[in-house]
Amino acid sequence: TLTHSYLIISTFPYITFMPIHLLKESERGPVDEENAGLYAALIFISFFVGRACTSYAWGIWADIYGRKSVLCISLWFSCLFTLLFGTAPTFQHVIFFRFLLGLCNGILGTT
Repeated sequence: TLTHSYLIISTFPYITFMPIHLLKESERGPVDEENAGLYAALIFISFFVGRACTSYAWGIWADIYGRKSVLCISLWFSCLFTLLFGTAPTFQHVIFFRFLLGLCNGILGTT
């Protein structure tokens, strides 16, 4: 449970700096400290969109295959997508891997 909850809050220290680093120029002009919040919110919310898409399915799979096995699979995929998220080369990859990380977060449906 602690690990899955950590996935939500682990990005807080650096989430505002990722868009500044990854998006040198955008359609709205340069990304700096003034407008990085919008892009940080997109990174943050993509996790919860993915989580909302599969929470019910994780619960069904937990009923069929058992809670422990589903949590272990969810944790394994969470580790994989966390590594991919941390090494993502572009902003689009960051959003995509954070969404996949939310898809794999099975703690909500299995409890």
